[in-house]
Amino acid sequence: MLRSLSLRSLARQCARQTAVTAMEAPRRTFAARTEPAQAATLMDIGTRSIFTEEHDMFREMVRKFYAERVVPFHDKWEEVCNPI
Repeated sequence: MLRSLSLRSLARQCARQTAVTAMEAPRRTFAARTEPAQAATLMDIGTRSIFTEEHDMFREMVRKFYAERVVPFHDKWEEVCNPI
């Protein structure tokens, strides 16, 4: 059964999950940040010197949330929202 989620409830859920995960996440340190030109792709975390470790942790949390809670339901949402 497909649960309908409004953008507001999804944003609240994401904020709660991010806050809890941020508190539980261990602090990691990076010895040196790779320059963008040396990275395999710009999607690699920790490649830009303008970001801090907190940015990197947030990016990891968002990617994990998206992979676990959005991607599995994408096809169902497309069917419901765009019937042919």
